Amino acid sequence: MKRLPWKVRDFHVVGGGCFGSHYVRQLLKARDYNHLEFRNIKVIDHNPHCALTRSDLLQAGQVSLVLADWEDYLSDFLQKNLNQSETALDHWVPSPLSPHLLFLAFLRAAKLSFEILDLGKSFKNKGPEIHLAPPVKIPLASGSLALSFAKWKCPVHCIEPKFCPGIEDFRDWEMALALKKESQVLVCRHRLQGVGTIAMAEILEEFQNLLKSLEDPQYQIFKLATLSTCHGVLGEARLLR
Repeated sequence: MKRLPWKVRDFHVVGGGCFGSHYVRQLLKARDYNHLEFRNIKVIDHNPHCALTRSDLLQAGQVSLVLADWEDYLSDFLQKNLNQSETALDHWVPSPLSPHLLFLAFLRAAKLSFEILDLGKSFKNKGPEIHLAPPVKIPLASGSLALSFAKWKCPVHCIEPKFCPGIEDFRDWEMALALKKESQVLVCRHRLQGVGTIAMAEILEEFQNLLKSLEDPQYQIFKLATLSTCHGVLGEARLLR
């Protein structure tokens, strides 16, 4: 049976450096193999001379560079597209070095949304509690917490197969299951050609859940974990009233 292509509207790729350029190249390969159909790959970077511009990728068709700060871009996207059904077919392509962006963008977009309503909500970042299941827990300078089930160094582009080469056995963990009772979660799933994405529909749904929670006068702490199967970053912020 012929494999039907995966249909996506737009990809939003974090960064035009080595990671972003690699993901663009892999998505274009999938397109050329007829495994993928999409409208555009939007690569977000504040540097007009990033590695993407020094490659042939911008001439490959359906690829564009958006000059913007990552946090600003996603915060603006959340506010403008919350009720736009067509964005459900978009996908966010994170960098391995920036999983905390979603947490920060959620905070900024929520604050701006409530300022528009003249409700004046704000947040203060705080370090998450460290009574969590994953064995590796590393506090970051940003206040977030890096988590991992791997006590070894994994390859950057590992697709996290069920049979883990790190232990030479089938893995028995799933980061989303470990954290779903602790926080809101967004999972980066490996789709094709080694590229992991988070569906924009899921991102917008979780942002909507945050806005609904903020309407509750008893709501105090926002937690968001950006995860893959084995690794993740957990951010936590207290609501200031």
